[in-house]
Amino acid sequence: ADGSHLYAGGVFNNVRGCSQCDRLAMLDPATGAAVTTFQPRPNAAVLKLAQAGSTLFVGGTFATVGLRRRVRLAAVNATTGAVGGMALHADGAVRDLAVNPAGTTLYLAGAFTHLGGAVRFNFASIDIASRTLTAWNPNVHASGWGVALSPNGATAYLTTADGNESVCNAGHESVIAMPATGSGTPAVLWHNGGAPGCAYNSGDVNAVEATASAVYVGGHLTNLCTVRNTSYTTACPGALTVRNHVAALDPATGVPLAWNPGATGTRGVLAIQALAAGLGVGGDFQRTNGVLHSGFALFP
Repeated sequence: ADGSHLYAGGVFNNVRGCSQCDRLAMLDPATGAAVTTFQPRPNAAVLKLAQAGSTLFVGGTFATVGLRRRVRLAAVNATTGAVGGMALHADGAVRDLAVNPAGTTLYLAGAFTHLGGAVRFNFASIDIASRTLTAWNPNVHASGWGVALSPNGATAYLTTADGNESVCNAGHESVIAMPATGSGTPAVLWHNGGAPGCAYNSGDVNAVEATASAVYVGGHLTNLCTVRNTSYTTACPGALTVRNHVAALDPATGVPLAWNPGATGTRGVLAIQALAAGLGVGGDFQRTNGVLHSGFALFP
């Protein structure tokens, strides 16, 4: 949403009778009616949207948008839906997008190894003004699920699933904090994820949101490290603690905070967003904090 428009992406093929609004639609936030002149029409799933000014960035599994070749990543005009000139194709799904607070950089998470012809394992960033890939390269060899920026834009929080080379590859099923700018691979500020079995296993971390006081993560995670770990190639150097599917971490250390509502479900928490009314959490759970909240909960 941008205050006057609401955008929806997914795998749908009709919105309130608008068959041209398939997979990506603009809605009137007051009535829910589809804006029928907005017709980018990706040819496969839209997984994430992010807006920067007059541009709506789109990530997913599609190969074309508006009949133009835009492989898993596209930029469209946020008012008209016209497809922009950016053609940085990804060789795997783009699952998450985030724009830094300054509105200058777009961050991506997904299951790709190349973006725009350059090697980028699962995470990358794009300069919004030039529509070009930046030199920032986390080089995390584990499938990316989420990316969020600290309120000051200085830190990127990356969440992952299975490793590229093996299920238990370093960096898998984790949340990793790194500087959000610079060239090459940034130093790891902290990493969390660990459990019996795989030395660093926690369960997929599918969602992440960052505020000044906490980094919130969700997924089907269970075990987290109680000691700061500045490497994702070594196991937790301390004890583990249980957090069922949702957790709050200290932004400076990655250590779990006392906040611990828990959530049920198989995949658990799949979306987290800080709202004016509180923290919104969505997923396949039926209960959180021991109370019936089917699929969505709001924590004031």
